[in-house]
Amino acid sequence: MIQKIDEKLLQDLVKMYIDGSGFSPVAAKICAYLKFDFAGEGVTFDQLQEVLGVSKGAISLNLRNLIDRGIILEINKFNDRKTYFTYNQNYILLWLKEMVKRLEHNLDVVQRVNELAEKDERTPEQFLKKKEIHREFLEKGIARFKETLLKIETI
Repeated sequence: MIQKIDEKLLQDLVKMYIDGSGFSPVAAKICAYLKFDFAGEGVTFDQLQEVLGVSKGAISLNLRNLIDRGIILEINKFNDRKTYFTYNQNYILLWLKEMVKRLEHNLDVVQRVNELAEKDERTPEQFLKKKEIHREFLEKGIARFKETLLKIETI
């Protein structure tokens, strides 16, 4: 079982998962709690239910969703019938790759809009300048995400 929990940090993590990632409150609590499993030893289903104080059905449904998304891992230990759950420490790689794909798609769309706008003589110059800044922002963002991804992959 996880020993040291910073309650304020736990609540901030829950809020971050709900607001920033659109997780359900239960999924957010599961992820936030498992973030404190620094050793990756895992927590049992019963321990999660006890700590979070939610129904077995809620835990089960949200765990399955998180496992299917690659955020949470199931661990089966030798000579132990229980299944343990831990935060996927490599999930950051999956997230970064997904962000690169999204940003590249956005860049493609923005570039196509820019090209169309440039061909229309009625387009104000100020609009074109703003669109160019947006394109540059996306390109720099993609480069930074790729740089970070490369750094993490080489560890």
